[in-house]
Amino acid sequence: MQSFEVTYYDGKSSNARQITLEVRDNVVLLKELGIGYNFDMLGVGVKLKGTPQTIDFGDGSYCVLKTDDHFSLPNAGFSRFVLWLESKMRYALLSLFILAGVAVFILTYGGEMLADLLADKIPQSVIERVSKEALRSLDEEYFRESNLTKEQQEHIASSFGKLFAQEEQNYKIHFRESSWFGANAFALPSGDIVLLDALVKMDEDEKYRGIMAVLAHEKGHVEYRHGVKMVIKSSVTSALLGYLVGDFSGLMTSVGAFIMEAQYSQEFEKEADAYAIAVMDGNNISTKYIADIFEKLNSDAADNVSKMFSSHPAMGERIKNFREDRE
Repeated sequence: MQSFEVTYYDGKSSNARQITLEVRDNVVLLKELGIGYNFDMLGVGVKLKGTPQTIDFGDGSYCVLKTDDHFSLPNAGFSRFVLWLESKMRYALLSLFILAGVAVFILTYGGEMLADLLADKIPQSVIERVSKEALRSLDEEYFRESNLTKEQQEHIASSFGKLFAQEEQNYKIHFRESSWFGANAFALPSGDIVLLDALVKMDEDEKYRGIMAVLAHEKGHVEYRHGVKMVIKSSVTSALLGYLVGDFSGLMTSVGAFIMEAQYSQEFEKEADAYAIAVMDGNNISTKYIADIFEKLNSDAADNVSKMFSSHPAMGERIKNFREDRE
């Protein structure tokens, strides 16, 4: 029978208690508390040289062993391997370089490869549930009801719907006002497109043909599942960083705030622009109107109005493409 003097935390308060942990057959017993846990209920931290080991009991409580003590489950070969590796500096440094290489790969090409692989495999019900929660969070923190008239909203929604009259309506436009995000529009992975008042006001065309192209651009992001891929890649990055630093709180970051602050890659922007151009061309509508809006957003006067559009990659090139499309 093994026994250890440990510091116990019940997970309900920050109070610590010194108790004895005894190992009997396939059970650990917290002697003073009269509580026992089967081995298969335990989460045993890897023992690193010079640091105390932690045992998680699976119910929110855990204990911390003394620095020099080491607890291992039967067949816990990996834990013993780590201890051996730490005692061999040469191998430890080699493993560090390998880990760094793997991390760099995951944070660059690996994350993108995984996102491409999984984007089409996530159930739509999951995407819709996450997007609904993201929009709810944004409404609470950053958005207010739109100041556009009911007639303006209906005109924009109806005009955009006519562009896809032969297709299934797999999107929904949400009109909002936000002093925080200013002139902006974005699409959640579910197909919910949020259009902010300040951006609508930048379109001087009475038919809102610039806004039609903006909405088509955002719909392009949905069709190519860019938002889903970004969330997957971000989750992979958060999981990796959480593993390296021992903190997985990054995985709980609001999806809505992430999408609002994140920037699509230049490749994603080009794909969404090409989609918008194809939609507008197919309906015989000039793309010069969206170019007009982008020029306003790209001007010095608009720098303080929009956080997202003005910082999109290669804005000048994108404006040129929209200008040249119908010329």
